[in-house]
Amino acid sequence: MRKFGNILFYIVIAVIIISTVVSSFKGFISGQEVTIGGYGAFTIKSNSMNPVIKTGALIIYKKVEPQEISVGDIISYYKSKDEIETHRVIEILDENNRSFITKGDANDIADSLQVPDFNVIGRVETNIPYLGAICHFLQTGVGIMSFISITLLVILVIDFITKNKENKVLGDILK
Repeated sequence: MRKFGNILFYIVIAVIIISTVVSSFKGFISGQEVTIGGYGAFTIKSNSMNPVIKTGALIIYKKVEPQEISVGDIISYYKSKDEIETHRVIEILDENNRSFITKGDANDIADSLQVPDFNVIGRVETNIPYLGAICHFLQTGVGIMSFISITLLVILVIDFITKNKENKVLGDILK
């Protein structure tokens, strides 16, 4: 009965972990803003910022006021209602009613549209290569099943190792 209780406990813990991971990543994988303390994240889906930010990287951005953005900063912004882009600011127009000219580092020419300050989501603070691709994979059925399987396997291995240590100690005591 105790073994069943342990397995049930580990399954509940695994479900809580999986739910937390999936819900945390769901927002920025789907392109919705999810921020914690003014910081958020997105997955980069194109190579326009190579070599600084590669496809599949997870970028961490900080919500900032438009006046805090300078030439050279990398910003994430709404290119259209459903499309988010991350490019470098190469020029700032009109100090009072700010808009930005941006360009992807891998692109030869600047973007054709100005970015109005109200379309800016945030300034990129850092990026983590490949993590965005992993998060995206975790949103698929295969990814979720892989995560569940690996989590349960790790739990079972830890339980097995713990039980063997307990049995060895008990065997040493009985000798």
